[in-house]
Formats: sequence, C-alpha cells, structure tokens
Amino acid sequence: MNMYRSAPQGVFFMPLGGPPGALLMLSELVGRRIDWTVLTVIISVIAAFNGIPLGRYGKTKSFKDEVAREATTDAYLYTDVSYIKRGIDDIEVDVRIQGQRMEWLTERLTRVEESAKQAYK
Repeated sequence: MNMYRSAPQGVFFMPLGGPPGALLMLSELVGRRIDWTVLTVIISVIAAFNGIPLGRYGKTKSFKDEVAREATTDAYLYTDVSYIKRGIDDIEVDVRIQGQRMEWLTERLTRVEESAKQAYK
C-alpha cells in the first residue's frame, strides 16, 4: 500500500509528522486502524478555529443591530419630545391670548359700570 501519493484524488488530510507536502487520502486513513480520540481532537480543533470568526461575526452583527435599534428609539424619543415642546408653546400662546382678553374684558366692564353709575345719577 502506497501511503503517499503524488497526485491523489478525493478528500485529503496532511498526516501529522509526515514530510511537507505529503497528503494522505481519506480512504487510506479510514482503511487503517485509527485512534478515534485523535480524530475527535482534530475535528474539535477545526471546529474551534471555525467558531472564532463565526463568533466574532455574530457579535459584530448583534452590536450593529443593537446600535441601530437604539438609534431608532432615540429618534422616536426626540420626535416625541419635540412634539410635546411644540404643544407647550401653543398652550403658552393661548394662555397669553386669554390673558389679554381678560384684561380687555376687565377694562370694558369697568367702563360699563362707570357708565351705569353716571346713568343713575
């Protein structure tokens, strides 16, 4: 059995401790008696190295989503506060107008009372 092939076809593994560039075909690896703990460790290491960028991507994406959600909430709050401020300004204008009307009515009532006093004399 030729353990190393120059141009093998299929799925390949680089044997640990083998010469550089030597590839071992999966069928040859499975055909041998292999230590399942080594294979488990290899798969775990590969999964861990793949998990690092995936975890970072997920964290970055969730952070961006959270920032967008907070910005939307802040925009709604700013809009609501500005709407309330405009409402308060309108109420202040109405109160001033009512105050001016009351002054006008008070002055007019005073004149009518003076006129009625003169009429009874």
